[in-house]
Amino acid sequence: MKVWLYGALAGVLCWGGWNAAAAESGVVREWRPGTDTPPAKVAWTPSGGALLKVKEPAAAAEGIGRVWRFDSKETDKALACSVKLAETGLKLENGWFEFTYWLPEDSKIVKLRPGVRVREGERKGKLIAADVTPVKGMWTTVRWPLDGAYSAAARRAGGEHADSLELGVLASGGPIVLEIGRLAAGVSAPPA
Repeated sequence: MKVWLYGALAGVLCWGGWNAAAAESGVVREWRPGTDTPPAKVAWTPSGGALLKVKEPAAAAEGIGRVWRFDSKETDKALACSVKLAETGLKLENGWFEFTYWLPEDSKIVKLRPGVRVREGERKGKLIAADVTPVKGMWTTVRWPLDGAYSAAARRAGGEHADSLELGVLASGGPIVLEIGRLAAGVSAPPA
């Protein structure tokens, strides 16, 4: 099952900067530095939710502009960033979650874990997530579909909407340094 997930996610990882998909309809929301600081509840796991130090420097990379920068302590090994979606009504069906990130070449981060928490149904509150191997030393965009095979069981059990989007970061050891240039969530037009 894990091998299948890695294969399915291989097509999700896109190299370089983000290219706006103008042909898509029904975009729900986009978060950028300068509009919120940050647009998320940020907590450390498993340390019990200690506040994370967040900076907003000007990034000198390929038109990314401002970024959210997350810096950890030497001992931290995990980070969870959650974006609440109560006001958006984002559906799992045809939905997507996208983020643009940068990691230094010597980063100890070994996994990025995008996911969605289900709002209703028998699986209410369940986190559906998958691991993505991180790219280091360049700005990278990941688009993660919310309605893949991994969320099929939640949809069958009445889970129609996303309650929150979450980005987990796992490291072999701190400190964790992560810059995020944008977060976005939306829905693509259903196939004709």
